[in-house]
Amino acid sequence: MPTQNRNSGCRRYIVAALIALLMTVLLAAGLTFLPRLFGISLTFPVSFAKTVSRDSRKPDKAADTAAPAVRIAAVPDTISLKWEPIPNAVNYEFLLLQDDRNTPDSVILRQVLYTNGTFLTRQSRHYPDSTEALSKARWTVRGLDYRDRPVSDFSAPLPLTAGAFDSPTLLISGELDKMADAPLYPSYAWIPRDDTPLYEVEVWQRVRTDKENADYLLAVYHTEEIAVFDPMAYRRPGSYFWRVRPLRNNSQGDGWSEPQFFRVNPPEEVQIAALGDSITHGGGSIAAPPCYTMYTYMNYSPVPIKNLGRSGDTTGDLTDRFEDDVLPFAPKTLLIMGGINDLRLGFDADSIIANLAWLEEAARENGITPVFSTVLPLNPQRMAEFTDIEPVAEGWQAELTIVNEWIRSREHFIDISSPELVDEKGWLRESCSADGLHPDASAKKIIGETIGKYLQKF
Repeated sequence: MPTQNRNSGCRRYIVAALIALLMTVLLAAGLTFLPRLFGISLTFPVSFAKTVSRDSRKPDKAADTAAPAVRIAAVPDTISLKWEPIPNAVNYEFLLLQDDRNTPDSVILRQVLYTNGTFLTRQSRHYPDSTEALSKARWTVRGLDYRDRPVSDFSAPLPLTAGAFDSPTLLISGELDKMADAPLYPSYAWIPRDDTPLYEVEVWQRVRTDKENADYLLAVYHTEEIAVFDPMAYRRPGSYFWRVRPLRNNSQGDGWSEPQFFRVNPPEEVQIAALGDSITHGGGSIAAPPCYTMYTYMNYSPVPIKNLGRSGDTTGDLTDRFEDDVLPFAPKTLLIMGGINDLRLGFDADSIIANLAWLEEAARENGITPVFSTVLPLNPQRMAEFTDIEPVAEGWQAELTIVNEWIRSREHFIDISSPELVDEKGWLRESCSADGLHPDASAKKIIGETIGKYLQKF
């Protein structure tokens, strides 16, 4: 009997131990599976006791510790950085920091830039001449308006290793590659270098054959600016790309940038096209050329629209371009938005209406339904703050009223002159344009959505 009691006691202990082990396994599995089942995230490894006793107001010490910086092996001579464009930013405030603290005592370099990128050099002492300091360094950026007031918060600090070291080429900043169908008149933009007096741009067409790709050079441009407005219209469907390189040392070129591809869709895919000036073409106030999606109103329309805009056009220019730039695409519907450049130059309403009426008749004769858009006003007070913008002609507002009354009398028209864009004086709202002439990203969004809603019903 004593022996049997001892044996049965051992069995009970073994069973109890097995049950305890099984409960531990089930508890661990529950901690892993159940949180996921209910959408709760836990950091593992972690003990249950630590989890339930943790004060939610006090984060783990490990969470405050930044990830170790990537060691930079050698101090580069140049560093090129680029970031995503910030909506409505005219300038950018760039900070180079000693570490991931964005505090005044951590700032190594501050720059105010007008492009979404920067070019830093060792020679200009833009950054520390130490691999240890560079390995810890971070950078951050925020958008500014034309008066250098913030329009965004600073971005999360990033390590310098996110940039391009000792690159002999340039970083492209434009976004033609993000557009489903390129504008008829494309533009090209890049991050400038302060050691480059001249840039060379090439545009190529890529033709696919059965065995390989064949590239054909179409155009070469030289400029001291940081963008090129291509004067050539791209009507032939297919794949294209452009690239840019810096010219230095007696015009000897460095390496080419990466190519940026863009596509021209075939005419049968174009149902709706838009003919107009810079508001149609795209681009933002002051500095942004028409190769950024946020400044192109087609980007906000749920209905695809072929961009036939060209910056600077008057309504007379639109009539001159109709046969060459509209008819090859044979759209079923043509959006017509123009007249503000005429008014700036002092043309009267009668001449503008005559050109718009000619476009209306020409469209109908070719089986195209014309849809007019009202003409947005200017903000002369804001325009006067910029010396490179010509002052608007006197009497423009009265002439604009006559033009828009004619547009509202047409069979098909879209009124974009909403209170969101136009103030009590009948001017373009200051909050919608930095230069008083070109609508910014938020205004383009309103325009694109308004046009898109009309087209969906139409």
